[in-house]
Amino acid sequence: MSYLSEEMERQMQRCPTKSWVSIAGEMKLSTSQVYKWSSGRQTHISRENLTSLALALGGDQHAHAALVCAHLQDECFGPGSELVSFSIHRADQTPPVPTASTEVERALECLTTRSRTEPSVHGIIIGLAQMLQARA
Repeated sequence: MSYLSEEMERQMQRCPTKSWVSIAGEMKLSTSQVYKWSSGRQTHISRENLTSLALALGGDQHAHAALVCAHLQDECFGPGSELVSFSIHRADQTPPVPTASTEVERALECLTTRSRTEPSVHGIIIGLAQMLQARA
């Protein structure tokens, strides 16, 4: 399973009259392609197909955002991927402002900011990450 396939399944449960065959027809794609996404066999999906999928599932902007979020989670891999998170904000809510709650988080925030403008800091961070990964 993939995040995308799990989200597709959640959204299909809200559409009891639809099938993957009818979704594929609405998207003008083969049933086998839609099945690959729904089964988690394939996680790559183009922007156009993701939008088309959201429309075929009949969802609103939040349902579309959930599909985008799931797709991004599938595409997030490799060292440090566990540090990445995605969230969906309602239009009537102010997005939460990230706050540094610990000394470590404040230090990382500072290093991240400085690494954008100072190449030497960027090199130090990469070296530290490689050293820590070698220890793990």
